[in-house]
Amino acid sequence: MVAGSRRARLHLQAPLLPLTRNSREAISTLSAAWPHVGAWAVDASLDDRPAGELPRLASGGSPAYDLAQGYSADVTSLAVELWSDEWQVPDRMPTEEGDTAPKFALDDAPIRAWIDGQKGFGYPDYFDSAAAAPDMRVLAAWNIPTAGVNWTDFWIYCLAETGGWTLLESGYFQPRECQAHSAVLNIETDEVRFLGRDGEVYHRVSVAACRQRP
Repeated sequence: MVAGSRRARLHLQAPLLPLTRNSREAISTLSAAWPHVGAWAVDASLDDRPAGELPRLASGGSPAYDLAQGYSADVTSLAVELWSDEWQVPDRMPTEEGDTAPKFALDDAPIRAWIDGQKGFGYPDYFDSAAAAPDMRVLAAWNIPTAGVNWTDFWIYCLAETGGWTLLESGYFQPRECQAHSAVLNIETDEVRFLGRDGEVYHRVSVAACRQRP
């Protein structure tokens, strides 16, 4: 567990995602949210910030005190509430009205540039099926959040026979736990699969429309 600031108070938080490293500032970041079991969430308020130096760990824009690594704090109140998306706010990529990912691009540079420019508190990852299936070229992109609930935005592009990437589908999903660490193209089922660290399938997208005609 970690202690971090939410609602202008210090709360007990449960890490959702593995650490990522910011080499420029030597600060590691993680995604965290209130601990919950099924439909119930626990909101534990702490008395004050733990004593000691500021941690080199952050959740969103606030310090995160790892309570298993030398920091301690007393719980002053404990509330059990129904899980609600109204206060368990997913940290997803902000998209201004009318500002969407490219529908078509001659190469992947404009696609990557748009996603990198809209990533917010996250870091994008990409999968190109160039070596997987000669008659089905797919580009999958997804943004891994480093703060908030682990909603994951994704985009799937097909490479046209005449050249250029066309947006097939975009949306979001929430991994059962942790995050989508990789994506693969399953040529037997014509689908892109987003996978967890242990290979569990978190989300599937049909890409049969990307298959080129013989």
